[in-house]
Amino acid sequence: MMDKADEKLLIKYSKEINLCEYVDKNKLEKIGRDVVESTKEDDTTRTEWFDTYNAALKIAKQVNDTKTYPFVNSSNVKIPLILVGCVQFNARILPEIIQMGKAVQAQIIGKPTSELEARSKRVGDHMSLQTAQSTWNVDTDRMLMLLPLVGTVFRKWTYDALGRRAASHLCLPTEIIVNNDISSIESAERITHVLRMTKNEIVERTRYGLFREVELLDLKKKAEADVITFGLNINPINDDEKVLPSELENDNNKYIVYEQHCYLDLDEDGYKEPYIVTVIKENNEVVRIAPRFDENSFVYNAKKEIVKINPDNYFAAHIFIPAPDGTFLGIGFGQLLLHISSAANSITNNLIDAGTLSNLKAGFISKDLRLPKGHMEFLPGEWKQVDVPYGQRVQDSIFPLPVSEPSQALMSLLTFLIDFGKQVANINDILMGTPSAANMPATSVVALVEQGTKIYNSILKRLYESLRTEFNILYKINKKYFSLYPKKEVYTESGFVTEEDYTDENFNIIPVANPALGTDAVRLAKMQVLLQLAQDPLINRQEVYKRYFDVLGMSDPDKLFSPPPPPPPPSAEDILKQAQAKYLSMQTAEIQMKAELEALSLMVKEKQAQADAAYKGGQLANQRVQAISDMAKTEAVTSPQDVKSASAVADTAKQQSALGVDYGDVFQQTAQEISQNQLQQGGGQSYNKGGGEPQMQQAGGGEGAPQLPPELESALQGVSDNKNAVSPQGVVEAGKL
Repeated sequence: MMDKADEKLLIKYSKEINLCEYVDKNKLEKIGRDVVESTKEDDTTRTEWFDTYNAALKIAKQVNDTKTYPFVNSSNVKIPLILVGCVQFNARILPEIIQMGKAVQAQIIGKPTSELEARSKRVGDHMSLQTAQSTWNVDTDRMLMLLPLVGTVFRKWTYDALGRRAASHLCLPTEIIVNNDISSIESAERITHVLRMTKNEIVERTRYGLFREVELLDLKKKAEADVITFGLNINPINDDEKVLPSELENDNNKYIVYEQHCYLDLDEDGYKEPYIVTVIKENNEVVRIAPRFDENSFVYNAKKEIVKINPDNYFAAHIFIPAPDGTFLGIGFGQLLLHISSAANSITNNLIDAGTLSNLKAGFISKDLRLPKGHMEFLPGEWKQVDVPYGQRVQDSIFPLPVSEPSQALMSLLTFLIDFGKQVANINDILMGTPSAANMPATSVVALVEQGTKIYNSILKRLYESLRTEFNILYKINKKYFSLYPKKEVYTESGFVTEEDYTDENFNIIPVANPALGTDAVRLAKMQVLLQLAQDPLINRQEVYKRYFDVLGMSDPDKLFSPPPPPPPPSAEDILKQAQAKYLSMQTAEIQMKAELEALSLMVKEKQAQADAAYKGGQLANQRVQAISDMAKTEAVTSPQDVKSASAVADTAKQQSALGVDYGDVFQQTAQEISQNQLQQGGGQSYNKGGGEPQMQQAGGGEGAPQLPPELESALQGVSDNKNAVSPQGVVEAGKL
C-alpha cells in the first residue's frame, strides 16, 4: 500500500548536496550493485549498433593495416567517402548555428513590450557569452564532425560547483548508456554517464563535500591481478561473449565512475523520486546521491497531495537520422555508407593490385635457357646476350603467368558506387563549388542547389529542436544558480544581465540558427538570377548590386557606388507646365479663401442678431420691473410674499433676458399670482373690474395704510425717476429687497 508523500522531507532532500548520510550502509551497497547491473543491462541493448559504429569509425579514421592477400603489402587504399561527407556537413551547418558570435536568442511569448524586448536581448547575449566562454563552441565543431559519422551525440549541461559556473560536456555514444528501446531521452528510466576520473579528481570532490569518503582501490594492483587471472585462464571469456561498448576504452590510471540519473524510493512511500546516483564501478561504492528535483517540481491533486515529481533533465540528444527500426540511437553516414565504402575500397584495391601484377610480370623460365643468376639490370637502349639452345627462341623458354589488365567492368562499377555514395552523402559538384556544366542557366543552378540541400534541411530541423532543448536546460540552470556565479555583481552593475531577467516565463529560448538551411551557395545562386535580371530596364540595378554585396559580406557597400549625377535643367515646356500648375493652385486657394470668408461673415451676422435680441430682451425686462415697482408703491397693503414674488420676477427676468425669451407671459403670470395671494390673505389691494385705478383698503380693519420699508422706497424711487432708461441697478436692488 502506498503512503502519502512526506512533502517536508522531500523539500529537505531537494536542498541537500549529498543524501548518502540519510541512507544506511546496507541500502547504499544494494543501490551500488543495482546501478552497475542496470548499466550493464542497458549496455547490452546496443551492442549490435556499436558493431556497425566501430566498423564505420575504422574506415573514417583511415586506419591502414598491412595486407598479406593477394600478396604481401598489397594495396590497402580507403576512399574517404564518409569523411568527405562529414567535412561538408560540418562546413555547411556550423556557420548557421553560430552566427556573428551568437548562438542563443530569447523569443518573447505573447505581446512584446519595450521592457520584454530589452530583457530578451540581455538573456540572449548572456547565454551566448556563456557558450563562448565555455567549451561549447569548440565542442560544437567536434559534434558536427561526429554527428554525421556516428548518428547520435549527446550534450550535458550541469552546474559546476567547483568552478561556480554552468558547464557543458560533449558526450559520445560510448559515454552515455541508455536502453536502446526508449523513444526519447526524456522518457528514459535510466541515463548513465560513464565518467573516467583520476584519483585526484575524486579527492577534490570528496574534500568539497560532493562525494562521501570511501576507500579507493589501487588501480595498478588491480590491473596486475587481472593480467594474472586471465593468464592462468581462471575465468576464461566465452567466444560468444562480447565486450560491452562502455568497456572498449579503459585507462588503467583512471577510475570508471557511473553517474546514473534514475529513480529511488528513499522516503519509502511506494513512489520513486528522481535522483542522481554516483558509483565507482571498481568496488560498487556509492559516493553521492543528489536530488534531481526542487520545490517547483511537485505536481499536486485537488487534495494538495503530491501525485508526481517532474525530474530535472540535464541531457540533450542530437540525432542525425532516426533509426529505421524505431530504436533510439540514430544512424549517420558511417552506417549508411559502410557497405558502399567497403565495396568501393575493395574494388579500388583490386584494380591497383591488377595493375601492379600487370606491370611487374612473373612466370616460368626453361632450365635450358642460360641466363645469369640473380637480378639483371638494364640501362635504356642496352641489350644483353644470352645462350639459347639450338633451334629455339628466347620467348620459347619463358612463359609469363597470365595476368589481366585492370578490368574496365570493375572501373565502371567503382564509378557507380562512388557516385551513389556521393548522392547518399549529398556530395554534389555544385555544392562543392565545381560547375557540372559550362554556361548553365542560373535558374538551373538554384534548382540544383536547393535540391542538394533538402537532406540538410531536415537534419538541421532536428538539430534545431535538440539545440532548443539544450539551451532551455541552460536557462533553468541560470535561473537556479545565477546568485552563485562569481561575476554576478559585474553583470548586474553594468546592466548586462540581472537575476530578475531569468525569473520571467515569457521567453522561449531558441537557437539563432534558422531551421530552413540558407547556405552561402543558395544565396549566391539566387543572386545570380538577380544579376541576370539586372539588365532589364525595369529593375533597379543599384539595389541588385547592393544586395549582392551584402551576400558577399562586404562592409559599407554604399561606398562602392558612384554618386548620382546632378539632375538636368528643366526644358521650356516643363517650366510652362509648372507655371500653369502653380497658377491653377493659386486660383483654387483664392476660391477656397473666399468661401471661408463668406462663412465667417454669416457667422458674425448670426452672433450680432443674437446679441441684439438679448439687448432688447433686457430693455423689456427693465420696463416690466419698472411697472411692477410703480404698482407696488401705490398699493395700500403690500405683503412680504408680494415683495418676494417681485424679487423672483426680477431674477427670472435677468436670467431669461440673455436667452431671448418672451417676457410678456412671465409678467402676466406673476401679476396673477400676486393678486391671488392678496385675496387669500383677506386684505391688501383690489382692482376694479372696470379697469380703473386701484382702490386702497385697510387690511385687517387697521387705522390707515401701512408705510413701505425705507430700503424698498428708495429703490423704487430710483427706478421711477427714469422710467424709459435701462436701469440694471434698480433691478438688482429690487431683487435684493
